[in-house]
Amino acid sequence: MKRTVVAGSLVLDILPVFPHAVTSDMLLAEGKVTECQGMRIYMGGEVGNTGIALHRLGEPVFLISKTGDDGAGFLIREMMKKEGVPSLIMEAGGISSTASIALAVPGRDKSTIHSRGASQTFVADDIQGDLLKEADWFHFGYPTSMKTLYDRNGEEFIRMLKKVKQYGLGISVDMSLPDLNTNAGKTDWLPILEKALPYIDIFMPSIEEAVFLFMHRTYQEMAAQYRGRDMTEVLGEEFILTIADRALEMGTKAVLLKCGKRGMVLKTGEHCPWGESWNGRELWCTPYKPEKIRSATGAGDTAIAGFLNSFRRGCTPEKALDMAAFTALRCMESYDTVSRIGTYQEMEAIKKEAGERLNGPDSSVWTYCMESGCYVGKNDRRKAR
Repeated sequence: MKRTVVAGSLVLDILPVFPHAVTSDMLLAEGKVTECQGMRIYMGGEVGNTGIALHRLGEPVFLISKTGDDGAGFLIREMMKKEGVPSLIMEAGGISSTASIALAVPGRDKSTIHSRGASQTFVADDIQGDLLKEADWFHFGYPTSMKTLYDRNGEEFIRMLKKVKQYGLGISVDMSLPDLNTNAGKTDWLPILEKALPYIDIFMPSIEEAVFLFMHRTYQEMAAQYRGRDMTEVLGEEFILTIADRALEMGTKAVLLKCGKRGMVLKTGEHCPWGESWNGRELWCTPYKPEKIRSATGAGDTAIAGFLNSFRRGCTPEKALDMAAFTALRCMESYDTVSRIGTYQEMEAIKKEAGERLNGPDSSVWTYCMESGCYVGKNDRRKAR
């Protein structure tokens, strides 16, 4: 297996560890001190989560990102050295490193206080051709947070994708959800995606991000209507599939939509270059039920790592989805994102003891497959046979 280049966002994540007694309305209460049981400091973002998780799973990887010339950047570079993964972490002068404080109340999804920085300043020339020559897959995240890439109708993002394709690599892209009150949140991504998706082999946003990207005005209305509510809980199954179909129609070969507590939906085109088992698939994989959620931070990113590593090993879509779900489980059962992730072989062995799954989609439309643990959609090509 040639190596995978993982590039993009790299974040210094700070996670206060709260006891069960803490509720979300207690955080940031005016004039109050909320005690925690310690602070976890670790690497996050696409490079820190997906990249390191791939490395731990046994994937040959090379990581590319940027930090500022500050204390946070020093910590990130030291942690990267300790992890022992091949990387190019560029130091940008005069700019701060990207950092986040994740407020993860036990049993609830996280809230994040985020400071953009050096890792949000990517341009195509940061991806060096000599590094691409030794790889056959390129994974990137998150262009939605990078003004350098979405400005001028995504001109620099398209240039980066074209450059990678010139070296013959497959490409997968993960997205992030920007603050709607920022320039990033006001950007219309539809014309950018029309040009970008033909170069992207596997498109991997969350469903909420996908609504923002493909139906910007609709997303704004829904965000106002469901303020503070988990949007993945209110979107219908047909609506989710419609979003996936739209991405396929615009040129990507496969779409993996992360749907939070509802799991993941995979739809692929009719003619994928990865073998017959990948053609025309429509699958829904539900999450494993965690014994205890310590933090949901990075669950989507590590799920991508589990999926990509299995995919790169030649596994079927069903097996790739199953490993994605299990990798996310291991992430959620830790306070950081990757400490409970082992090699692919170790994860396969541990997975046999995994507990039950959460509830699946509508059984009148989706057929459960006992062998794979996935639900098969009515339009799945293999089911149609």
